[in-house]
Order: sequence, then structure tokens, then C-alpha cells
Amino acid sequence: MARYDVRLVEEALPALWDESLHAQPINNPKHAPPRGMPRAQSNPAHSGDWLAQVADVRTAWERAPLTLKQRRVVFMYYGLRWPQALIGAYLGVAHNTVYERVERALISMSRWLDGEELQSDDTE
Repeated sequence: MARYDVRLVEEALPALWDESLHAQPINNPKHAPPRGMPRAQSNPAHSGDWLAQVADVRTAWERAPLTLKQRRVVFMYYGLRWPQALIGAYLGVAHNTVYERVERALISMSRWLDGEELQSDDTE
């Protein structure tokens, strides 16, 4: 079973609102190692299909027990790409509050994707 960490959820979230991000990033040959260098062994636990991960994160967005406040800041931050200071000013809260809500939402979504039972106090 693949483990969904916060980083993976965070990377896939913008693709929920921007279909141009559905294409997996292309490797840049400028940053490739020189020919003849030994290749690292891939770890199957860290590999996966990008579109499947985006679909899983979309399902988590729809079904994970996030609060309305968390959903608002996640959408503004990852969907609209507003900076946290602007979100805080718009909502009338400190940018630290915005940061905490985003972090709690990411943690809740990754834990939900891993099949953990979330309690109501786990989400704020």
C-alpha cells in the first residue's frame, strides 16, 4: 500500500484546479547525470502514476473530513494561488492562521488517503 505524505498531496493539489498541470513534468536533459554514471535503484514505494495520484488527491479533497475554513484556505492557496498574507487579509485572520489551516488540511488529507480513521478534533 502506498503511503501518501503531505508533500505528495501538496504537489498534486494545484492540478485539481489547473488541468494544464495534469501532464507530468518532463525531465530536463541539462540536469541529467553524465552518460555511464550508475543509476540509482528506484524505490517502488515512492513511484507512482501522476494522474492516479491527482485522482486520489481529488477524492481526498471531496471526501476527507476537512472543515469549511480549511477548504477555503486550501482553495485560495492552491487553486487561486493567492499568497497566505492576502488570504489572511481577505478572511480577516493572521497569516499564521492560514498556514496552520493549510497544514492541518494537508495532514488530514494524507492521513485519509492512508486509510486512517480521523476524529472530528483531528481536523480543527
